[in-house]
Amino acid sequence: MKKYMIWTLVIVALVAAGWYAFANQPGLLVKTALVSPKNIAAYVEERARTTLPRTYRVTMPFPATVMPIDVQAGDRVHSGQVVASLEMDDIKTELSLAEADAERLNAEIAVNQNMSLEKTALIEAGSLIESMVKTSEAAHEMVKAKQAQVDYSAWWLNAIGTLRKQQAVADEKYQEARKEKAQAVVDLSTGNLTAKAIDAILEAFRLGPEYVTEYMTVKNGRTDALFKSRDAAQARLAQAQRNVEKASLKSPVDGIILKRAVDNKVALAGGVDLLLIGRLEELEVTADILSQEAARIHPGDRVEMYGEALSDATLHGTVKEVKPLAFTKLSSLGVEQQRVPVIISLPDDVKKTLSPSEQHLGVGYRVRVRIFTQKHDNVLVVPRLALFRSENGQWQVFTVEQGKAVCKTVTVGILNDKEAEITSGLSSGDNVISAPPKNLVNGTRVHAVSG
Repeated sequence: MKKYMIWTLVIVALVAAGWYAFANQPGLLVKTALVSPKNIAAYVEERARTTLPRTYRVTMPFPATVMPIDVQAGDRVHSGQVVASLEMDDIKTELSLAEADAERLNAEIAVNQNMSLEKTALIEAGSLIESMVKTSEAAHEMVKAKQAQVDYSAWWLNAIGTLRKQQAVADEKYQEARKEKAQAVVDLSTGNLTAKAIDAILEAFRLGPEYVTEYMTVKNGRTDALFKSRDAAQARLAQAQRNVEKASLKSPVDGIILKRAVDNKVALAGGVDLLLIGRLEELEVTADILSQEAARIHPGDRVEMYGEALSDATLHGTVKEVKPLAFTKLSSLGVEQQRVPVIISLPDDVKKTLSPSEQHLGVGYRVRVRIFTQKHDNVLVVPRLALFRSENGQWQVFTVEQGKAVCKTVTVGILNDKEAEITSGLSSGDNVISAPPKNLVNGTRVHAVSG
């Protein structure tokens, strides 16, 4: 009996000691954060690059040989400053040929437009025709007279012949009458031939004005063609003159040389890039944002810019534009993503710090941006890592109450990478476990350390 009681006391002592050790153990070590009112903002954070809204290209205006270019990347240039030039020999030769062609055509037009010779010919032809008409009339009158003489000589021959048969006249008279008739016939034939010849000449003269008029029409047509050729020649001349002006390539703006594509003398085709000029005063930042996040961004949203390119500085800007067209981009893991370019403008006071003497940024530099899309003031805020999802998808947190972890369901407002707004489920002054261990369950004894 005595031994039994001794063993009973030993067991009771061990149980009491174990209970005391369990009751006084420190519990699971956790870090806690105090729930208190503060300001919180939602933002989108992404890598970005510095860009310019526009750049100005100096290109070959036409196929030619460019001379060595002296300006270099980083040089400041002014609007109208000659930054490159073309070899002039061929250009001047083309100009001389175009001028000579235009002058030749002007001379030909002047010759074709001069109708004084043709007009004189028309006047003279008219006078000749008038004279020939009168001559023709006289010739035909002469034929009529010759015909009358033939008729008379025939009558006289007949009369003399009758008298000869009656032996009233001598035979010599009869022979003389026959001779006169024959001569009259010959004269009539000569008169007819002369009249016909004059008529033929008259007809030829009458064709003369037609020929001259037709020739004048042909000259007028040729003049019209020459006018068109001269227009083309003058266009070539104007182009050659413009080429002379274009041979000195000038900067379109005050800016800085971003890139020099050619430095030595070389023959190039038209449109080939020579220089790229930009205005750092217009520097802005472009961030390619995931489309689901870009939907929350609007022009005017506040932006912070930071990164190694800025050293320890943080620049502030605003969203200028959210592009309407997204594009597909492969992530580093090979996943297709839809991204939207978001343009961020820099305030004028920030741009002034980007002068050549104090320049920190150029074009295409990498920075990081934080675009603030929403802000709530004086709301309950907990660390972002304090939140986790329940099996049914609700947001939950662990609070510390009387040394134990208590699981609570909460409603969340604004979220960012570091903090979360709690709209219901917690009160100011609550202690939440900021990063609950995976093995933590409701009711677990914990040892809280303010973190």
